[in-house]
Amino acid sequence: MAAKSGLEKWYWIAGVVGTIIAGFALSEHSDKVSGILHFGRNQRQIVRNQGTIIADPKAAAANEPVDIVGKWDRAQGEAMAVAELERKAWDPEDFLDGDPPYAHKFVSEHSVLFKNRHLIVLTFQTAPKDYVCRSCIPFLSFFEFEERQGGWKRISSDLGVVRVGRDGKFLQENISVRVIGENTYGVFLTDWDTSDQGVWSRDVSVLARIGGSFRKIMGLETGYSVPESGGWSSTITTSPTSTGLYDLVVDRVQNDPHHTFKWNDGRDGDRKGVADDDGSIRPRDVFKFDGNSYVRRDDFR
Repeated sequence: MAAKSGLEKWYWIAGVVGTIIAGFALSEHSDKVSGILHFGRNQRQIVRNQGTIIADPKAAAANEPVDIVGKWDRAQGEAMAVAELERKAWDPEDFLDGDPPYAHKFVSEHSVLFKNRHLIVLTFQTAPKDYVCRSCIPFLSFFEFEERQGGWKRISSDLGVVRVGRDGKFLQENISVRVIGENTYGVFLTDWDTSDQGVWSRDVSVLARIGGSFRKIMGLETGYSVPESGGWSSTITTSPTSTGLYDLVVDRVQNDPHHTFKWNDGRDGDRKGVADDDGSIRPRDVFKFDGNSYVRRDDFR
């Protein structure tokens, strides 16, 4: 067999060394992270580790401690949330010059199940103590805890995200949290308005974490009622899509089938969002996410 030239010998040695280094690197990676690294649709690194999707690859370190050991304990989660709320420097001007101390009250707990991920979302309201008036509106804050191997880890805190409610409080029954995408949930906040004549209207705002922070991605009137002349109400459901956020399907029904309600041109508000040109309330609308907010399918571009 012909003798290898000096250059051929160098290539052969380099190949062997490269193979050894690659094998060692793979061994080291296997010891440190159990799973595979890949890119999700949001172009952020996702680590699969013990069936949990972790948005931050650094959080996959095996030696990272959890905040709540073992089973979910809401009392511990609440204590961490209140401690952070108390550290925040709240501005009295945001509360119509309401003076401290401020009360941080638990509002609701929500379990959010994704395909390979489980979150608990706690919501709190913040307002001055004895904050009672029609225009006194508290702040809502959101805290996310993710199930990890060995317990639960607090992964985000969003303080004073939105002001909603009235009479200095926000009611638990006016908030819900639903999965609206492969790895996204929406916070559905209901607000209402009434008059001395018995007329009432109801609206919903949908917030979601887009681009790393919560913002409003949909606002829609969901009900209206006038004494003795009927009204309408609606429900919102989700319809999964192959990409992006799910569609939102709005179904509307007349409150009184004997008094068909039509939108009065003299009313304030966005008629196009719920009614046709003749004022007839549409029985169904589908809203699609356009990358910035939800728009009615007929207006989707």
